[in-house]
Amino acid sequence: MWNIQRVKIARWVLATTSLPMLTLPAISWSAGASKIDKVDALMQLYVRQSAIPSLTYSIVEDGKVVRVASYGYADLENQVKASRQSRYEIGSMTKQFTAAGIFLLQQEGKLSVEDRLDKHLKNLPETWKSITIHQCLSHTAGLKDYLATFSALRTDPVAADDIIKRMGTMTLDFTPGSAWSYSNTGYLLMAQLIEAKSGQKYPQFLSERIFKPLGMTSTSASDPDVVIPNRARPYAFTGKAFSNRPVINPSLAKGAGELVSTVDDLTKWASELDHPKILKPESVAAMQTAFVFNNGRKAGYGTGFFLHRDRGREIIEHGGNTTGMSSEIFRVPSKKLTMIVLTNASGIAPAQTCREALGILDPSWNPLVRTETDPNERRSLELMVTFRKWARGNFDNSAFSPEMMSMLNTTRGLAVRQAFQIFGKMAKTYRYLDGEDYDGHRFDRYAMQIGAVEVPLEFEFDANGKVVSMEQIHAPVLKVSTRKQ
Repeated sequence: MWNIQRVKIARWVLATTSLPMLTLPAISWSAGASKIDKVDALMQLYVRQSAIPSLTYSIVEDGKVVRVASYGYADLENQVKASRQSRYEIGSMTKQFTAAGIFLLQQEGKLSVEDRLDKHLKNLPETWKSITIHQCLSHTAGLKDYLATFSALRTDPVAADDIIKRMGTMTLDFTPGSAWSYSNTGYLLMAQLIEAKSGQKYPQFLSERIFKPLGMTSTSASDPDVVIPNRARPYAFTGKAFSNRPVINPSLAKGAGELVSTVDDLTKWASELDHPKILKPESVAAMQTAFVFNNGRKAGYGTGFFLHRDRGREIIEHGGNTTGMSSEIFRVPSKKLTMIVLTNASGIAPAQTCREALGILDPSWNPLVRTETDPNERRSLELMVTFRKWARGNFDNSAFSPEMMSMLNTTRGLAVRQAFQIFGKMAKTYRYLDGEDYDGHRFDRYAMQIGAVEVPLEFEFDANGKVVSMEQIHAPVLKVSTRKQ
């Protein structure tokens, strides 16, 4: 799983995150500013420097909202300023609500997440029948992502059955449960399953079973034909100016990315995750528990949430990108902290800003200040040589496990190769940061120098020393000054 920021020479979007197009300059604030004020300065700078029409965010600590603010314009053409009432498309953050719906049905005894799909859904492609619900929810089903076939920019309605029929003619990317590759197709199937077991349309089910009970009065499906009060308009930055983007097509994002919401509503959802009322505590725990592969290894994903570790501490998060908006919910259980960021620009990575904010609130989360001795210098060097080879077009795969190769051979995996080919050309040097052992695997972190910036990366190695996962760590990269403004 890759969570890579934007870099100016490459524009690569993978599901919930993307490569950053620029590096932010140093933040300036008064010497007496509080940590929360410094985070607010970061958010303002993010809007000014990252080609974002508007940003609305909140910080919640131990159930208490300590800061909520909006900057910029929800509607550029009419100069409508963003506010906490602005409704943004939340993209793939929708997936956690779909997962919650499945667990509500499990609580009622209508299904089990370990059930095969063919127990509940009819007319499935033959190769899909033995896939489990859990595998769909965790992106381990081997299903190709339909958005590689049906353009996300398409505005005319598409029937879910037509998507399933067309995708069903394609072979699986890998044996279900053996590898991980982000796929919206599994969540489309989960929306179909919710409808089949509840007798309600997917948006109606979420509204009646989740949104209304939690008081989330501004969360709904993003219907382009319906007037939605306070709807933020979607945009993309073309390099010189902003351009309009279409409202998300709900038929192309069913179950996977069709919702709009506000920062206040999502704060209520975060409270449900911390103190469950409609979900059982064991359901919330299951959503935030790593999927276990067929070989016993744990994935970096639960159901609707990415799961990260840092020196034994957890980060639970998920972003969302539509054709014109980007979003993030970022949770740190050990600190009882949740950050929510909503923007109306496509292809950016709010998770990066959340991690930078976390580094301001607690510097111990910044891996770039770590200087442990590399316990396996030869392996580190061989890994970096691999990416140098990729930069020259020699895709040497000897450093990777069969499981990792399963991912690299998918459509999204090919994008990873392309991005790292560019990365191999850009990276000047690397240095070892730190590492930790977890569940029989080794996690080592490095800082890769790209221009004047160090980008932290984490590699997971199996018992044979082969790479089984690679990830950019969301980490502070800004040099902070205390110069008075």
